[in-house]
Amino acid sequence: MKLIEITKVQNLPLDRHTLLGYAIDSAPGQFAESYCLNIHGWVVGKQQAIHSVLAMDISGRVLGSFSLSVSRPDVAQRFPRCAHAQQSGFAGIINVLGLSAPTAQVLILAQTQDGVLPPLARIHIRRQPVQLTQTAQLQPLIINSIGRTGTTWLMRLLAEHQRISVYPEYPYEARIASYWLHSLLKIHDILPQHENPLHNTNRDWLNAQMYQNNSLAQWFKRDYQEQLAAFCQNSIDQAYLHIAQDQGKNLREAAQQSAEPCYFAEKFGPGYVLDLLWELYPGTKEIVLVRDFRDMYCSILKFAEKANGQKEFGLEAEQDEAAFINNTLERVKQLAQAWQQRADKAYLLRYEDLILQPQATLSRLFDYLGLDQSAEKIQQLLHSATAQDTDKLREHRTSSSVSSSVGRWQTELSDAQKSALNRAFAEYLKLFGYL
Repeated sequence: MKLIEITKVQNLPLDRHTLLGYAIDSAPGQFAESYCLNIHGWVVGKQQAIHSVLAMDISGRVLGSFSLSVSRPDVAQRFPRCAHAQQSGFAGIINVLGLSAPTAQVLILAQTQDGVLPPLARIHIRRQPVQLTQTAQLQPLIINSIGRTGTTWLMRLLAEHQRISVYPEYPYEARIASYWLHSLLKIHDILPQHENPLHNTNRDWLNAQMYQNNSLAQWFKRDYQEQLAAFCQNSIDQAYLHIAQDQGKNLREAAQQSAEPCYFAEKFGPGYVLDLLWELYPGTKEIVLVRDFRDMYCSILKFAEKANGQKEFGLEAEQDEAAFINNTLERVKQLAQAWQQRADKAYLLRYEDLILQPQATLSRLFDYLGLDQSAEKIQQLLHSATAQDTDKLREHRTSSSVSSSVGRWQTELSDAQKSALNRAFAEYLKLFGYL
């Protein structure tokens, strides 16, 4: 069964100032019956020798780094005056777990000692998702957001729902699913950038006979990854079922007795892990939580004051304000890209709607989640979440009331700050309906 196939190799314009030439030998029609794809080719620098070749996904995650360790006499013949043309070939494998499915793109870039050059090529692939035989009892409810946008209050609300498992302690950031997903993605660490996945593993117990066995190598590249994915999925299930049980929620029984879904809710930031989560769990739901980024900025500043100068939400003591705005803008861009990428299946939730019109907003949200949206249940949930206030939750707040947390930027920021934020966030304020 084909799990990966190259459908197109798009060569990008040659940077003639830094390169003499390159070629990607991996060609359309090349396929793999595993989750690992072989990539090979050559590249020759003009002034500087190429240090390595990188394979990246479109978000900038490095999938593989390949040294120029393959002898290419054909390239040396083409560039006889170039001393490093003979040793210009590269070959390696990338693991496609975490890439989007059914289609994905891989960028190929050259790297010199001075840095990474513009992309050489774009490899388009078609791939199958991880083949799992088991069905998870709980489905993921992703809270995709950035700091000071209302994630704590949203998690408090979700924790009160009888069909949602949430780690119950402030700040509701136990990264249980993130941990197991990261464990699965890190499998590429045992798959070195070489034709054979066990070559040069630096593991004493993986001896030469093991990595010379093609059947075993194929098992590592496919069966083992499927088994590990199933193990990680089951571990996530067991952890969140245990949490729910401690709270008096028997989600194992609830999932078996009703078609209404049961979830585990966890905070995530924008990133490649979310693609893997959607791949492993067809029933995934994702809430993209946003807030007027000018109010968010005010909240970050106030919270940092409480933290006595400690690094909070990317804000460091003595940091230039313009630099902090730019750093914050990068996180906002990533969140916007995540929403645009999955707008057809994710749910956009605005902080302002959640706190000013909670009943109607939660009704729409629960409809998206396929959960009971009766007014009585929502009122009970809101009452329970509000009643269980704690010192930590009170300390977490940076405004005196719900109403004063909306539009606060108009009174708390200087004219210069307002102007800077309006310029920086204009595109994204428009995208999410704040301009």
